[in-house]
Amino acid sequence: MKYKTVILIDDDHIIRYGFKRLIKDFFASQDILTFQHGGDALEYLTNIDFNQFDKKILILLDLNMPLIDGWSFLEKFKEKILTYGDIFTIHILSSTIDRNDIDNINRNTLISGHIRKPLTLEELKELID
Repeated sequence: MKYKTVILIDDDHIIRYGFKRLIKDFFASQDILTFQHGGDALEYLTNIDFNQFDKKILILLDLNMPLIDGWSFLEKFKEKILTYGDIFTIHILSSTIDRNDIDNINRNTLISGHIRKPLTLEELKELID
């Protein structure tokens, strides 16, 4: 497995629930964390000391969320991502068709890829295995 921890940041509770089920059913050895918006994720992630951290983390990030959206999350978490870049892989998980969003996703060096919602089991397997 490429990642020990998989984090989903998405305001849609149905997406979060389905994601947890997929991970539990098919990837039992993964640690699963879900957050309703970027603020919750930032609060959790900023309290971790990554200096001694040896686990790889996959973050699936929605763009359009209340409070702190995906773009704001990336900006606020950018320093940690750049400092501990080998730990984090970030994929945008979004249904956006906005050309500006897609162009920004493709230009942003913090983002490894873009997956259109809904996330399928095959896409998840490709990311995790």
